[in-house]
Amino acid sequence: MMNLQVTRKIKCDFTAEQWGLYTHPNYKEAYAAAKDLNESLEILFNDPNNSKAYVLMQMMNELKRYRKLGGADSEPMWFLERVVNELYGK
Repeated sequence: MMNLQVTRKIKCDFTAEQWGLYTHPNYKEAYAAAKDLNESLEILFNDPNNSKAYVLMQMMNELKRYRKLGGADSEPMWFLERVVNELYGK
């Protein structure tokens, strides 16, 4: 339709607990990691050229950066998959 622009944009504010990161005794690191993960997800999703598979792959790599905080465990991966499925549909 002429003169119609549809955009998609998200703003994430997930906590370290929601991401499934270890918050004790590394709570400051975990909360900083959650902030970084939120920002990465926003940037990736808000780019309309990125596919669901690309966003998922890039975010899995981001989670692995925080393996010391449990980012490579199954819970953060499961949470990421749930979020991406919600954003893109199953």
